[in-house]
Amino acid sequence: MALGQGCAVGSGVTQKTTLLVVGDQDLARLAGKEKSPKHLKAEFLILKGPKIRLLKEGDFIALVGHFTQ
Repeated sequence: MALGQGCAVGSGVTQKTTLLVVGDQDLARLAGKEKSPKHLKAEFLILKGPKIRLLKEGDFIALVGHFTQ
């Protein structure tokens, strides 16, 4: 969905990341944690300076829907 809207989609979170869409997580896959490794890395990087926006999956879908109408 993001790629179809012109977003550059990466496989990981880096200092160049500007937006991370945080999806609904299957807690069984997170080994008892509440956040994915990408989410945690984004939060860590934010503390060091890069401006990374965290957006819930539902909000991203609504936003994309708003621009495609």
